[in-house]
Amino acid sequence: MSTRVRLVLALSGAALVLGFGVQAATANRLGMTTERLRIVWASLRFQGSTGIEVVCPVTIEAWLIESIWVKQTATRIGWIETIRTGTCTGGTITFLYRSSSSNLRWWSWEGTLPEGIRRVLIYNADIGIHLRDTLFGMPVECLYLATEEGSVSLYFNRETRGRITEVTPPPLGETENRIFYNSGSGEAACGSRISAGGTGTEGRITVSGSATGVTLVLV
Repeated sequence: MSTRVRLVLALSGAALVLGFGVQAATANRLGMTTERLRIVWASLRFQGSTGIEVVCPVTIEAWLIESIWVKQTATRIGWIETIRTGTCTGGTITFLYRSSSSNLRWWSWEGTLPEGIRRVLIYNADIGIHLRDTLFGMPVECLYLATEEGSVSLYFNRETRGRITEVTPPPLGETENRIFYNSGSGEAACGSRISAGGTGTEGRITVSGSATGVTLVLV
């Protein structure tokens, strides 16, 4: 399997912008109170089109190029440094990526200015998932990739005072959340796609290496 397959976890591509809409604003820049981010999920659920289902704890370590960025669609704001999975149930998931090219890109925001922004959307299409599972007693090994049309996406949910309360992927079952597509290298049992979503435990975001929370700021 090629190690050149890249991974990124962040917010959605164009299909996920339905209901978001890029809005005119008086403040033309957004940012966070740190350039080093850690996002932790106690469990993320991965569901395949052929009945595959795997649940794993996931941790993302990310860097921002700068803590402040211009609100311009597809602006590169940072990259994923690592994505780790813990002990999974139902199979195993491994993310494949190169940190040097796993770009995070800003897409849009939802809410009203100046302080009513409720959440922002960040995405990256450079993603790979290596899945091992068992179906009907037979081992299955699959490789899925994200595409520009179905990028990995995350919503950064913000309270009124600016603190980011949680980070969430789109709910499972949403049509636009079919984010990983079969690379053609796995068995027929792999199916055409696999989706990732929450299990009721939302992502906690902090400054990497600490318990300090992160605030989304408008400039």
